[in-house]
Amino acid sequence: MARMVADSSALILLAKCSLLEIVCKLFEVVVPKTVTIEVASENLIRNYPDAALISDLVSKGAIKVKRPGSAGFPLPISLHQGEKDALLLAIKLGKPVLATDDGKAIKFARN
Repeated sequence: MARMVADSSALILLAKCSLLEIVCKLFEVVVPKTVTIEVASENLIRNYPDAALISDLVSKGAIKVKRPGSAGFPLPISLHQGEKDALLLAIKLGKPVLATDDGKAIKFARN
């Protein structure tokens, strides 16, 4: 099964358009811990159905949480921590599909 590393915005957008569960069946979805904190904290779960869905998929193991590690090279400073960690995790896992809508992260991933 192909792997997909996703950042916060990708998970939220996939959940909002009812595609996240389908994507989890097609890919091994992996996210860094910072992403789960950004999208599925207890406060968010109480207020947003998308956050509750993401939390449920994490608890069921459909979305795996892994440590990103560290970079031996500089990442763009202007990226948020979730995007940085998603990029690092993608590199660590052998460059799987990266789901992001951040232009700087996309540009960095192309190199």
